[in-house]
Amino acid sequence: MSFKIPWVRYIKLFKIISFFAENKEINKKQLNDLLFLTFIDDPKAEYDFSFYAHGIYSDELELDLEMLENFHAISIDRDQSPKIQILDEPSFIHSSQEAFNQKEFEEKLLKIKDLTAGRDTKELELISSLFFIEKNEKNTELQKKLLKEIKPNISKELIETSFAWFTEIQEKLFSHFKPNQTASA
Repeated sequence: MSFKIPWVRYIKLFKIISFFAENKEINKKQLNDLLFLTFIDDPKAEYDFSFYAHGIYSDELELDLEMLENFHAISIDRDQSPKIQILDEPSFIHSSQEAFNQKEFEEKLLKIKDLTAGRDTKELELISSLFFIEKNEKNTELQKKLLKEIKPNISKELIETSFAWFTEIQEKLFSHFKPNQTASA
């Protein structure tokens, strides 16, 4: 049995970290949400995500982050608010870039960066949660109710703000996701 190393996935992950990092650092929770937004509409998504009360999680992402850390490309600070710091661009970055449409990928990252500018970790968590909820529930009011049940400490105002932002992301970034037009089933 042979094992194929997912070089392109590592390259995409490193590019996402580099693209969204501020001062060569990114909050790990934000990375989870940004990665989720990057791959949510990709039928060949590189990561499987699970939904938890505290946000999005991917086992594959954890393994890939460890691999990038082993390549000395990043350092992971695993304290109470985990952060990822960029150390150095790994050598394999330049050898495998032809395997995917880099221009298209970078254009998508730019759109996501524009849409997420100024948003904090909690807001990104709420947006990712809404995308998960939207998969199973199309009714707008029920989506809001479910979000409030899952995250009881979130204010109604923040839920409304997040929902408006969620609708904007659907319209501007994901053509196959249609914003909910009605509040009742």
